[in-house]
Amino acid sequence: MSETEKVDMEKLPKFLPNCHKEAEKLDIVFTCSGAASVGKIGHEVGVLLTNAGQTPRLCCTTAVAAGSEMHLNIGHRAKKVIIIDGCPMKCATKVIEKAGVNYPGLTGGAL
Repeated sequence: MSETEKVDMEKLPKFLPNCHKEAEKLDIVFTCSGAASVGKIGHEVGVLLTNAGQTPRLCCTTAVAAGSEMHLNIGHRAKKVIIIDGCPMKCATKVIEKAGVNYPGLTGGAL
């Protein structure tokens, strides 16, 4: 790995510490990470949220869509769920709704 390819660990999102024990204390962020530039921007906003505060943590939206019990459990037990969609297709919202995870905007749309 060259000098320019080194990963800046401070810019990486905070990961769930003992996620099976911590979810009730955390705001869980599900983001679009789609192919469009707006998906990338949505994901970057999620990373900024996790690095800005004490309780927000990213959780893998794709893992929820794939039916990962661990990730579904995190979403169901979260203190608060935050969804960041990248475009009007609202794929992240649809994944979370299909999984039956409640979030503050459930009746009015995602954040």
